[in-house]
Amino acid sequence: MKKLDIIIPAYNCKNTLGKALASIAMQSMTDNIVVTIVNDGSKDGSYKKIIKTFEPYVEIRELILKENMGCGYVRQYGIDNTECPYITFLDADDTFINSRSLATMIAIMEDEDAVMCYSPIFAGGLGDTTVPVDSKNTYLHGKIYQREFLDKYDIKFNNQRICEDTYFQHLINFYVSQYDLKTVEFTEKTVVYSYNPQGVCRSIPDEEFDTTMLPIYIDTFINVIETLKKDPNIVTWVFQNICLVETYFDYNYLMVKGKEDVILPHIKRLVENIEQIDMGTCENMYKLALTNESEKLIQDDRICPIVLPMISFTDFIEKIQGE
Repeated sequence: MKKLDIIIPAYNCKNTLGKALASIAMQSMTDNIVVTIVNDGSKDGSYKKIIKTFEPYVEIRELILKENMGCGYVRQYGIDNTECPYITFLDADDTFINSRSLATMIAIMEDEDAVMCYSPIFAGGLGDTTVPVDSKNTYLHGKIYQREFLDKYDIKFNNQRICEDTYFQHLINFYVSQYDLKTVEFTEKTVVYSYNPQGVCRSIPDEEFDTTMLPIYIDTFINVIETLKKDPNIVTWVFQNICLVETYFDYNYLMVKGKEDVILPHIKRLVENIEQIDMGTCENMYKLALTNESEKLIQDDRICPIVLPMISFTDFIEKIQGE
């Protein structure tokens, strides 16, 4: 059996897929890679012609879905239909930066018996100079996962079309923390992530982005909490309270814009899923964020900055529970 499955969700990407596959074909471990392209009901048809160009260099196969299902479904479909002991994802418009990153990351994971290896990436946007992205985030880019770990804790994508990566990575981060599992960092940047203006998120108008995405982020927290509650062997109340602190900052951010009412129904749903609001834990997380250590919260790839609060946390809770 080969070592690494590279899963590529593909939808209308004939113009970019070749570049992504070329970055895989130049890897030093191509004899240990299986590339699985999951064609998500693309309107531009099959990718057989592009695949044929790179078949002499790396094993590639295409799985074709009859209709467009969205990224969450597609990524899990890829996992369910592959078998290598390690898994990574590459978007069809992204590329690996150099030829040895994947082999080095796999070697580190094997030596350390790590369940995940993560690395920084470059985020390139529409011809702009690429900028580094912190490696501790909820993106899938630049990460390799141990399949045995995913199977043991039944960690799966749900069917979200947006923020499916956030949902998946929160589950991973929770189980890593819960059972003190080993993760390792590869400090070199491994992936060039391309901003796609036609993507689901990027096509949202700028003036609507915050009010569209923040409710989805909160609903993702709820989905994570509901999934974790199904496991009787774990305690989730700390995680639940950290989610609440995250939404507190989101609420304050929208208060600055006079748009906080947009997320109120979503926050109320979140509170309904919290077994116990622990004011001490929440206050500690709140103070941690204000001391510029927000990376210690569960999500630091925030779409909105942490702002000085316009409402105290106590008043925030009273407002949510009182309405």
